[in-house]
Amino acid sequence: MTPVTAPRAIPQPDVTAGLHERFREGAALLAAALDGLGVDARVGEIPGEYCAGAYTVSASGRLKLVGVAQRALRGAALLTAFVLVAGGDRLRAALVDVYRELDLEWDPRTAGALDDVLPGASMVAVEQALLTARAHDRELTVVAIDEPTLELAHELEARHRWA
Repeated sequence: MTPVTAPRAIPQPDVTAGLHERFREGAALLAAALDGLGVDARVGEIPGEYCAGAYTVSASGRLKLVGVAQRALRGAALLTAFVLVAGGDRLRAALVDVYRELDLEWDPRTAGALDDVLPGASMVAVEQALLTARAHDRELTVVAIDEPTLELAHELEARHRWA
């Protein structure tokens, strides 16, 4: 499977304030990025979807492409999103097994990847679309990452790679 993650840490003295606003803004930004790639991206829960949420980003309201989540910390909120670029068949297979074991109802047709609706989609294209969508975000700060941090990231990547 080919994922792209889009984390965003937001300073927030009271993490409960603005909870839904952060979700709405994040989901709208992700939908705009996918729209920019040519996907009919929509925000809202899909009936029967796995890990259901009001801020799911889908293709045409039928295929979940992005899950959006928040982690509240003291003084900050971390908004994250997971875009599955490729490997929808593997995701569906895994979820069928998991949901069967959990004895939970869901519709496997709601699970997929971006390349199910946009053949040839790539992580590079999604990353660029996200950066373009975020270019209008006044809070976005571009920083350089030093070489030791990059080396550590490459070392850790192997331990956390799923596929």
